Formats: sequence, C-alpha cells, structure tokens
Amino acid sequence: MPSPDIDLTATTDASRTDHWKVEGIWRGPQGSARDVRHFRGSRSHVERVLTRLEGKGRLLRRLSLQPA
Repeated sequence: MPSPDIDLTATTDASRTDHWKVEGIWRGPQGSARDVRHFRGSRSHVERVLTRLEGKGRLLRRLSLQPA
C-alpha cells in the first residue's frame, strides 16, 4: 500500500508544476487572516479549487499564486 503523502496523480513532466503556494485572506473559525496555503495539482485544477473556495466564502481575497 502506498504512503498517503505520495501523490500518484503527479506528472513526471518537469515543465509542469504540481505544487502551488497561494497567499490570500482566508476565513477561518476565528475570523479572517492573511495566510499562505499549499495546493497540489495542475494550475487549472488549483484555479478551479480557489474559485470554488471564493464562492463559498472561505477565500476572501487571493493575493498571489506561485509555484512552491
């Protein structure tokens, strides 16, 4: 059984980045705060996830999206 922190869907193509660092204003149980969170997947996948989180009110403002 593979280790849970091995991403089996990650591509081996060096031209694609599958780890992204997102800085933004996030809403949590204690209110909103500026924070950096990490996501895995293609850029288009991460963009879709962030759009969904913005729609749910979890991500109040996206400040940057950079390869990690």
